[in-house]
Amino acid sequence: MNPNLRWLAAGAALCLAAIACNVSAGGPPTPSPTAPDEPTLPELTAAPAATETPAATPILVGPPDMWSSFMSSADEVWMLDPAGAYLRDLPFQLGQFYDYAPAQDTILYATTFADHGAGPGNLAVSDLYTLELGSGVTTPIVNSQTVVEALWMPNGTDILYLLATDTTYELRLRTTAGDDRLLASDLAPTFAPSPTGQYVAFTRETGYEVPGAAGLYVVDVATGAITMVSDVDRGGQGSIDDQPVWSWDETYLMLTHFSGPGSAPDLSSRDGSGHAMLSYAPELADQEWFDPLFFTILVEPDNRHVVALSNATPPGGGMGGPSYLVRLEIDPGTYTVVAGELLGESLAVLQWQVPGETFWALSPDTGGPTLITIP
Repeated sequence: MNPNLRWLAAGAALCLAAIACNVSAGGPPTPSPTAPDEPTLPELTAAPAATETPAATPILVGPPDMWSSFMSSADEVWMLDPAGAYLRDLPFQLGQFYDYAPAQDTILYATTFADHGAGPGNLAVSDLYTLELGSGVTTPIVNSQTVVEALWMPNGTDILYLLATDTTYELRLRTTAGDDRLLASDLAPTFAPSPTGQYVAFTRETGYEVPGAAGLYVVDVATGAITMVSDVDRGGQGSIDDQPVWSWDETYLMLTHFSGPGSAPDLSSRDGSGHAMLSYAPELADQEWFDPLFFTILVEPDNRHVVALSNATPPGGGMGGPSYLVRLEIDPGTYTVVAGELLGESLAVLQWQVPGETFWALSPDTGGPTLITIP
């Protein structure tokens, strides 16, 4: 359920997305009726200050998860086992790794590497299959070269994927019953389901040759209703790992975007009642790790603290090098980072092991996944 698009591969993936091969795409599945009309964005208003910390959402810790980098071999993947991360051989070489469902031990993958483009923005595309590792059974989901990206829904059985057509990019939901439903059109390749799967956040951005106002949107999976929650425009900039990040209680989202010096993540209310770029308590500006921008964000179950990488460059850092690993406290009511601490340095933040307690990151010493405990 976690996007397996890693920060280390950002440069390569962004270049790939710009490939202009003008190869005609195969036919997409029969489209469903379009989503309802979208309401206009409400005026920016500050959300009311929180009077108490919401109760933490119970988190179930399941079997070891999986991580794969675009920079690693396609015939083996990292298993994130708390007893120690290890490499696991795959039964055959994958063209591209999309995502993994631990409870089902099943991979979303492409049979070929996305080396050509499709759709109005000529985004890199491939096909979409599942691989049950226990049985070795593969199942085609979309066997035409039209899929930009795919993720498991939180239930580990339904699939979200971005489909390229001649005129647009469609966010579609494929269920275990075989239903294939259109959730939204005119997307950028930036989307993420909420923790319960009730909602999916996505962006529309300039630069992808599709219509629609740029911004961050939320679609209600059950009703199809779409809400524009922020008018932020990523403009195709930043890392492919900069997906919308949900709070555990699904009341707000954060989106990393690069809008020039001093830019910071945008925080939006899920219901569209307000959004703003995060600001910082003045005393934090003197910290060695300080930079307004942070990315690869993990939200803790208290819905206030996050673990992330700072855009500030430590000695010996820079492109391909380590970044400061920080833990920040955010007050969603005032759109302010009110506290922060340095946890160390890391090449990338991957995902939670036990949310709020332990998480996986890439070690700057070994380059492999390491388990970090929050002090």
